[in-house]
Amino acid sequence: MTESKKTVSSKNENKMIMKLTDSQKFEAIKYRHENQSNLLQLMSGIDLKVFISFLTLQLLLAGFIAQTDIANFAKIGLTLVDLSLSFVCVNLLYNNYRRRKEIVETLKNCNDALGYEFPDIFLQGKKINATTVFRPWFSLYLVGIALSVMGIFFILMSNPALKDKELVGKAKTENIGDLSLKKNK
Repeated sequence: MTESKKTVSSKNENKMIMKLTDSQKFEAIKYRHENQSNLLQLMSGIDLKVFISFLTLQLLLAGFIAQTDIANFAKIGLTLVDLSLSFVCVNLLYNNYRRRKEIVETLKNCNDALGYEFPDIFLQGKKINATTVFRPWFSLYLVGIALSVMGIFFILMSNPALKDKELVGKAKTENIGDLSLKKNK
């Protein structure tokens, strides 16, 4: 049993690693590459769903606010709810952003192991993979979330409080009543 395994010492830990044939190594790298590629696609879909769901909630909240008289304490409560949803959304997206960087690094390691990153392995004078640049969407999601929260805040602040609206309504009614009485006199 000790012949088929090799001991690797790392940070005072002894780990037993199996000896693999080149064919087994290829299958392991292929499996890891497929797994990480699928995970990357899945996470991109999740990010998009989280962002679109957040914006949908923001639009629903904006529509509700625009049609409803809201007291000042309710405005504060809605602002806190909106900020907490934003906080959760930003954290989900940020953690996925960090995990995506790890996945990309793993994929690059798999590509290196398969020789995709080196010229002359598969093609004369060329490498299989093009040079890539990491293009995260997190900052764009963050801008969208910040703008939508600011939009909700401004809509909330422009919505008159229930008490203020009642006073304005009474003043208008009294003025109209006074004018109509003055015209009849």
